[in-house]
Amino acid sequence: MPGILYIVATPIGNLADLSDRAKEILIHVNAVLSEDTREAAKLLAHIGASKTVIRYDEHTKGQREDAILQRLMAGDNLALVADRGTPNIADPGGRLVERVFKECPGIKVVPIPGPSAMSAALSVCGFPLQQFCGYGFLPLKNKRQAILKKMAEDPRPAVFFESPHRIEKVLSFFIEACPDREIFIGRELTKAFEHLYRGKPADVLAALRADAVKGEFVVVLGPG
Repeated sequence: MPGILYIVATPIGNLADLSDRAKEILIHVNAVLSEDTREAAKLLAHIGASKTVIRYDEHTKGQREDAILQRLMAGDNLALVADRGTPNIADPGGRLVERVFKECPGIKVVPIPGPSAMSAALSVCGFPLQQFCGYGFLPLKNKRQAILKKMAEDPRPAVFFESPHRIEKVLSFFIEACPDREIFIGRELTKAFEHLYRGKPADVLAALRADAVKGEFVVVLGPG
């Protein structure tokens, strides 16, 4: 009988956010697939689970997908996790799930929902969200400016991830392109130095500059 591929959400910063169900799955699967084997190993050590962790990322997915599918077809139960949060939102696991549906219909795919940096930011931004656009991580070059321009011209809220090295440039762009739109930034969500910013782009940039701009950011551009 084919095995099960569990898509397991893991904490985005606070390990206490791991659900009992996710913990149970991670303890009992045959192996764990992860972009960053070190992060997965830390989480498994935290819950006292000794498991094989298989690296599955943009660089290795082409080499390992066939072997992963063979294990699932042979009856192994596997868990796919992201570095942090909910898998397959802005990482490569979606291709594996697609192949399961297209090539191995006997394998069951089961979501184990939980933490998500994107949904966490959206839940506290205070913007109306009947419709919004999600962009994940923006490209480093080429299409980056075009995507930011598209966000500024679209009246719908937009959510994306950004690094401390580029956050000021993003805010500077919005100061020029849409200075009166509200913007929300969640820094280090669920972690010890969590901080929320909201206001016009210029005000948020000033507040960020007054702080030590470190950590990971989720940005929500409010409605136009």
